[in-house]
Amino acid sequence: MSDIDLLMLGVNGDIRNDRLYHQLGTRTFKGRNRVGYKHLCGEYSTST
Repeated sequence: MSDIDLLMLGVNGDIRNDRLYHQLGTRTFKGRNRVGYKHLCGEYSTST
């Protein structure tokens, strides 16, 4: 865990999916830098 500098999350505004990302960011990776990326590339079926 200490090796992680940045956590990229697929937050897209859909509360059904974003809840998981929120939990990961606030519980599992608490204190780590978190950023979203889907606002830059968009939401599509192959976005990782």
